[in-house]
Amino acid sequence: MTTLQAQISTCFSQPNSQSAASLATLVNRQSNTADLDPILNTIINQFILSSFAQRSQIDSIVSFLSSAANQIELSVAHPGHSPEDRYATTQLRASKGPGIVSEHLSHTLYRALWGHTSRARTPDEELDREHPKKYYADASTHATILARAFAIQPGFRDHLWREVEDIFVKGLFSGPEQEPGVFIALSAVLLGAGAEIREYMAQGVKGKGMAWLWYDDVRTGADREWDWPSIVEALGNEPEPEISPSYVRATFERAKKHVCDSQGEMRSWDSQRLANEAFVWVDE
Repeated sequence: MTTLQAQISTCFSQPNSQSAASLATLVNRQSNTADLDPILNTIINQFILSSFAQRSQIDSIVSFLSSAANQIELSVAHPGHSPEDRYATTQLRASKGPGIVSEHLSHTLYRALWGHTSRARTPDEELDREHPKKYYADASTHATILARAFAIQPGFRDHLWREVEDIFVKGLFSGPEQEPGVFIALSAVLLGAGAEIREYMAQGVKGKGMAWLWYDDVRTGADREWDWPSIVEALGNEPEPEISPSYVRATFERAKKHVCDSQGEMRSWDSQRLANEAFVWVDE
């Protein structure tokens, strides 16, 4: 472990106002992108590690990250860069100040979730059945991070919407034969941030894109828009993922019920409830 990794790890192991300020100071001291990237990448990687180690505490870990981000000066800017590869990566958009952290989180989560939400081979039921529990467990934690960061940190939402939208496009608006892990990602996002996504879209935000093709990694209906009622309708019409393990089917059905049976009132689940109820099977 490098000195930088040790310093950042210590901050996350002792999350308080002083350690949040220390993280922000590390970022504020940098004057060029070459020095900024290693620090931001290490901060986000440690955030992910801490979240995996304490799934029920993801809400508080997100709040700690946000506290550090809010102390980053607007003079600190990142120009962004193009995707590193054609598949599994996406653009790191230009950002500055607190937005630098949420943009790097967005970029990291896109890569982390891609293998769980995106087909990378011809659909094959036998191969789909062979996914180990770890495949679904990892999807649940990464998607919980996305959901709860979106839900409890409004300042993160514009940056994280890309990842939320991608899960809906691939899980609900691209036909059958989805990547099996997308049902866990959908469950986490709907249970952990459904109310906030509905609120966000009520402000006029439209989801964009349908009919994602896995072999070209493109949305053939790139200009087609959808809203929250479209999500509810598509979710209600989505059949049970029969080839998935029983715990995946049960979790997805719980998410469907949470959204489709709500009569106007819908409260998102916090990270403790997600870990202890929706994804309790991770530790079984």
